[in-house]
Amino acid sequence: MSTQGMHSSLSNRFGFNKKKAYSPFSVPVLTGTYYNSYQNIPDNHTQSAGTARVVLNGYGLLLYGWNHTSTGTNMHNVQIPELIGAELDITVIGSGGYSGGGGSGGGAGAGGGRHQVVCVDQAFYLSTGSHIIGTSWNDGVGNNEIKNTRLYMDGGNVDIKAQHAAGPNSVSTTSGCNIYSWKGARRGENNQSNQQGAGLPALQQVDTQLEYAYAGVGGCLPAFGGANCGSQKNGGDIGGGGGATDCQNYGGSCNGGSGGRYGFSGGPGNTTAQSLNGYGPVGGRFYSGDTYRRGGGGSFGGGIGDGGNGNTTIMGGGGAILIRWDTYDLGNFQAKENWPPNTQST
Repeated sequence: MSTQGMHSSLSNRFGFNKKKAYSPFSVPVLTGTYYNSYQNIPDNHTQSAGTARVVLNGYGLLLYGWNHTSTGTNMHNVQIPELIGAELDITVIGSGGYSGGGGSGGGAGAGGGRHQVVCVDQAFYLSTGSHIIGTSWNDGVGNNEIKNTRLYMDGGNVDIKAQHAAGPNSVSTTSGCNIYSWKGARRGENNQSNQQGAGLPALQQVDTQLEYAYAGVGGCLPAFGGANCGSQKNGGDIGGGGGATDCQNYGGSCNGGSGGRYGFSGGPGNTTAQSLNGYGPVGGRFYSGDTYRRGGGGSFGGGIGDGGNGNTTIMGGGGAILIRWDTYDLGNFQAKENWPPNTQST
């Protein structure tokens, strides 16, 4: 089959039969480690610009650390003219939740979703749920909105919200995605679908190892009855794992949950304060002064481990947006090139 025929069959399969703004396979291949020198990871709760990391051999951008308390066109405006006309495959996830304490359960994991669209405007307005709010999960101006992940583009034709998770009983949902939306796991309840679009079967033909995007719940404390020991501790796709419990004082696993294929593990328990942070670039941060040593949520969106108290001085994993254009236009997946290193956040 010629490349022209291959491209045409993919376009028909995904339902995009309109005339292209570019020739087949002349999609952008980005170079370098960071797009437009965006390489900031905020260490506070200000409305800061974040990181736009070039990934997937130049066929993707991973965005994280973009804190904002507004919505729509008031969010960060990232101009990406190279993507006009490209068929985008977008995955989103919110930030992770806080633990209830005293055995009431680890923080819920964030929900995620996937969306596919032809890009017609170079302006991407976005925010990617913060992993660092203040000295407490409840601190900060706009302390709820700054934890959400949002993407607004193409004049409002794309308006996605990946809600942050909260306490053990919260259910984090995602809206605005046309391929699927997946709820995050919470205490006593694993992740679950709340919407699947007609394009999902076609995407599964290309993404043969497709995982749904959701993050894991923070670990449970069996000494308190194990309120959420049966919950999903591991993440899927870009979702991070839940943080470990305060295992030194109350038992339970000292290991955080694993991330999905693009996610990172939750932080461990029973270690020094500096070693409790979740893994990945925006793993949940631990604040000194809290003697209940449990792990922060993993990047992206992992919940906080149960610490035996209700203190909220450790954070869930921050959220993220992954924009890729290898699935539509090339019909295959690029390697996980230039992905952030698997180290604990700082």
